[in-house]
Amino acid sequence: MAFDGEAPEEPDRPDRPVPVGFDARRRALVDAAVALAVQLAGVQARQASVLSAVFELAEEMTADSPTRVRDRDLAIRDLSAEVGAALRVSDRTVQSRISDAWELVNRFPAAHAALAGGRISWAHVRTIMDAGCAISDDTARGQFEASSVTIAEHESAGRLRHRIVMDAEAARTDSIDERHQAARAARCVEVRDGADGMSDLYAHLPTVQAHGIADRLHRYARRGCGMSGRWRRSKPTCSPTSCSPPTPPPPATARPPSAHTSK
Repeated sequence: MAFDGEAPEEPDRPDRPVPVGFDARRRALVDAAVALAVQLAGVQARQASVLSAVFELAEEMTADSPTRVRDRDLAIRDLSAEVGAALRVSDRTVQSRISDAWELVNRFPAAHAALAGGRISWAHVRTIMDAGCAISDDTARGQFEASSVTIAEHESAGRLRHRIVMDAEAARTDSIDERHQAARAARCVEVRDGADGMSDLYAHLPTVQAHGIADRLHRYARRGCGMSGRWRRSKPTCSPTSCSPPTPPPPATARPPSAHTSK
């Protein structure tokens, strides 16, 4: 603050010279952050390789079994429990990680290689896998993956998702009706208990039904006792992946089973 007869103080400006040493420290911190991100990506790629090998071990252990698929699934659960105990995480979490790792290593090898080289992050990998997992044709999926990895090397995961979603849709060979029928098979209802005697009720169902149910509940709430809480149509914190669709037993060459059980 300036007093009478004094010149006003000059406000801080972004172009004001930085004290000696600050630029060097800033560059060093940025370089360190990048180096750690590269190392982390490499570790995550190696972890995916190890977890994928767990599934391959389960296949080898049950290769001669007359009920190979069922016995393989049991072997995966047994190995997941052992790995989970060593890592102090639930066996269901390990099964989910094994499933993701197997898919990354076997169906998205280019993304796995880019992760191992530190060129992309796990967030990029997850975005590419989520968008491309429904592409059944190996050649089309490989082309989609290659172009997606190239984009991922220069974009954030969020911007990547917007840029590749249409490419993924174009690469799919199944019809709209087939997609909807497959999506309907994933219908489920889930309750997650929260604090203070409250819970979240989540339902994954066709869009028309979802909006109809939400509208009916909204009107009941306002008619019955007033509505002091929040009303929203946005996506809840829980995701559809928490409910797993009922699927037939996979063939011997299929991806490992998900850790989630059908609702």
